Amino acid sequence: MALPTLLIVEDHKLLRMGIRVALEKLSCCVVLGEADNGEAAVAEALRLKPDVILMDVGLPGIDGIEATWRIKEKLPHTKIVMFTAHSEPEDITAALGAGAEAYCIKETPVESVAAAIASVCRGEIWLDPSIADVVIRSRNDSGNVQGITLSDSEMEILALVREGLDNDAIAVNIDRSTEKLARIMSGIINRFIEKAAISDPTHDTHTKITRTGNWLTEEQLATVKETVFDGKYAVGELLGSGGIGAVFKARHIFMDRLVALKVIRRELSEDRYAMRNFQREAMAVANLHHKNIVEIYDFGISEDNEPYMIMEYVPGSTLADLLQDKQPLPLHQALTLGTEISLALDEAHSRGIIHCDIKPSNILINQSGQNQIVKVVDFGLSQMIPKNRQTQSLLTDKFFVCGTPFYMSPEQCSGSRMDFRSDIYSLGCVMFELLTGQKVFKGKTPSETFEKHCYQAAPTLAQACPDGQFSAALEHTIACMLAKDPADRPQSMGEVRQALLKEGMRLQPS
Repeated sequence: MALPTLLIVEDHKLLRMGIRVALEKLSCCVVLGEADNGEAAVAEALRLKPDVILMDVGLPGIDGIEATWRIKEKLPHTKIVMFTAHSEPEDITAALGAGAEAYCIKETPVESVAAAIASVCRGEIWLDPSIADVVIRSRNDSGNVQGITLSDSEMEILALVREGLDNDAIAVNIDRSTEKLARIMSGIINRFIEKAAISDPTHDTHTKITRTGNWLTEEQLATVKETVFDGKYAVGELLGSGGIGAVFKARHIFMDRLVALKVIRRELSEDRYAMRNFQREAMAVANLHHKNIVEIYDFGISEDNEPYMIMEYVPGSTLADLLQDKQPLPLHQALTLGTEISLALDEAHSRGIIHCDIKPSNILINQSGQNQIVKVVDFGLSQMIPKNRQTQSLLTDKFFVCGTPFYMSPEQCSGSRMDFRSDIYSLGCVMFELLTGQKVFKGKTPSETFEKHCYQAAPTLAQACPDGQFSAALEHTIACMLAKDPADRPQSMGEVRQALLKEGMRLQPS
């Protein structure tokens, strides 16, 4: 029997290559081709007509969900295995509603991906155990999953999927034939498809019809269609802007998810420096998954040739907003914020990434109940370790020196070689401001500020804020973070975090 043919759709080149090698080694399919974005996926599918498509969800251009709709319209018999890194309930229900036959989480073993390919070729539905787990956990007291009612017997099947049983074993457990099991699972999937919007992505007005749920109705979409970006993002309020671009609150109209849309200024799209930093940010954060780092969902070029980035939307304010009145924050709050920031940077450093632009406006604060959730954003100036060239050469890059001088390390100011200890100095500047309400150094010009960072000793916390009650240990920690020589600073963000945690514990009542 001939092996099924496969098209691999994945925007990360190394992962795409790894999947191809692993699947070919298992001799479970014949890989006909690859695609790295949604438009290319549709074009290659129509050209190659593969038996199966392994489809990434988060793709540049049109995403995998929209690409699946388009392919299924032209090639209804082609089987599609959704391949996603996102495991939130709303992401999973959107993927289930795309009309594919199998759904995998990217962390799943390659043998399971091969099993999914074999299952769909037999006409079966295949679910990753992690997918089933998300659906089960998102069921509410009324028995609904994202507005879809599942029976007890259907939930039993999903529970068996979650346990890792294959379709034959599940059929035996529920005393049904594999054909009957396939029909039941298809019924589950079809209800998600009924819930999802039916759209014609090629229609000029992006007309969208929906039957139920919180999706935009056709009438609602008519009011925003003039502000739909790249055919799928309804643009809302401006969240912020700078020299390179602007960030808007937006909603993915096919997945009903709030996102932050970052668009580079049109006049800069041909500027290689601006584009390099924009691409660097996407590359730096694409594989960083941490509770204190804003995630990037997508990166691409719009239909109007506008480079854009889709990021996690974080409601709330920035650390700069908290510091507007130039008053110190409560000591415990400042230490908690510093600890969370150090956690994010420790994760970035462990992946070989220096942020290079730590400052209050790049720290987002989301108030969730009594808790503050800290998110580090804007890795546009980030550098990779080890560095292949001196930072001096980067100082000719006008967007590199766009980093705010108040928070730049001596080595960054002088063009010396940088490593992760530069971020430690910048965080020291931020912590100094949180604790005192004052900047460490503030010259009349950027050059004067650079000079102070390089040659002038930093004031103590007590000198900047005589009314503050700072322990000798905290004074020592901040002074070490602000040391001119990187060798005199803490040698990791882990050390910084431990020092701040220890100080925080000292403040707790015994």
